[in-house]
Amino acid sequence: MTQTPQGLSNFHHSQAFVGGFSAFARTFVFAFFSFGGIELVAVAAGESAQPYKTVPRAIKATFFRIILFYILTILTIGLCINYQDPTLLSAAFGPSVILLKCVILNLILH
Repeated sequence: MTQTPQGLSNFHHSQAFVGGFSAFARTFVFAFFSFGGIELVAVAAGESAQPYKTVPRAIKATFFRIILFYILTILTIGLCINYQDPTLLSAAFGPSVILLKCVILNLILH
């Protein structure tokens, strides 16, 4: 099955918030659980020789890494893969693999 990038068409007609905003807000429970250990960055940086410099730097770096690796990745997957794509239900591939397959196929075909 050949994938074609959907772009912003994935976000029309309430596709970005399937199940409404309350269903979207419930996903924050999982996100908060995933980021539960971030305070350890400050503890580790606080044990350095100059904690007044390293703690703010470590927290800012962690914040930007979260944005880069999680938020932008989810946005990219959402722009390229429709939520009704049947390959998302397959246990063989995760959304990142489907995204890479889509990008590589489009590069080869165009």
